[in-house]
Amino acid sequence: MSEQALESIREYAGKMNEYLEAAYRPRACSDATIEKARGDFRKMFGTDLPEGYCTILRVADGLHHNGMTVWPILHRGFPFHQNLMTANEDFREFAEHLVFFGQLDDELYAYDTQKGEYIATEQGLIGEAWDTFDSAEEMILGMLKRAWGDD
Repeated sequence: MSEQALESIREYAGKMNEYLEAAYRPRACSDATIEKARGDFRKMFGTDLPEGYCTILRVADGLHHNGMTVWPILHRGFPFHQNLMTANEDFREFAEHLVFFGQLDDELYAYDTQKGEYIATEQGLIGEAWDTFDSAEEMILGMLKRAWGDD
């Protein structure tokens, strides 16, 4: 993972969070909250919470922009209907080998634990990748760019 990718993720997260009305802007997560989430995530899904995701959490506990959701780790209500854990519980009913990190309209961004790949898939075709990524950070940055209109 490159520092440049993490910095780009941080910049997009900041712009997207600022775009929300102040009353709906999620706050940044503390290091302790992120560390607890890392442990819970590993226990629940058997894989690590990517550093790119943690970078977003240090800016805002979840993002919501232009049809894209990066789920929070703490449920805060509007604009989020689910948190990271509950979203995964729901989507994994259809493909338990995938771990989901975000959604852009009908696109889902996930880690395929069987293939060891980060993928983009669609709700109606969960598990059939229409794009693959070399890293979690590349996947997250691609999702953020698409939502911002920079793809």
